Amino acid sequence: MPSAGNGQANAVPIRADRLKTNIQVDNTMRSVMMLTLKFHVELANRQDRALRDVRVQADLISAKRDLPIDQQMASARSSLAELGQTDRIGPHQMGTLSGQLQLPLSEIEVFRQGQTPLCVPLLRLRIEAEGIEPQFHTFLIGLAALQPGGRLQPLPLSGPPGGIDGVQAKRLEA
Repeated sequence: MPSAGNGQANAVPIRADRLKTNIQVDNTMRSVMMLTLKFHVELANRQDRALRDVRVQADLISAKRDLPIDQQMASARSSLAELGQTDRIGPHQMGTLSGQLQLPLSEIEVFRQGQTPLCVPLLRLRIEAEGIEPQFHTFLIGLAALQPGGRLQPLPLSGPPGGIDGVQAKRLEA
């Protein structure tokens, strides 16, 4: 059977409200060399037919001040690594894939708030399934907002290596 990833004419758009994508951050750690993000991708099929051969690709990059945000968002131009796949997500059901990505500290664009070095990681996803057009999502990775409904805060790069508590993901809209 043809898949959405091969450009077959049978791929049909799926409305954005029919395949909900969410990221749950399990753990974030910083070592001397790497920022590591462990997470789950939650895929909620909100349509009346099953999604088959669901494949997810992902990467973790550092946001760049001098690059337009649309060039940092996940798109067909993005080269993403295989994260995982699931054979089927039934109608009105949810599937979950676990992932772990690393971002070398040498690739992070550091900026400062006072004397504190900070970074803004972006988690980019490509989701494909049989018979639908690929979907692209970008999530900002940061610390929980200081106030309800507020913006995520950048991740600190100061202090000793170890876990970073309170990390969340928030979808960026194109």
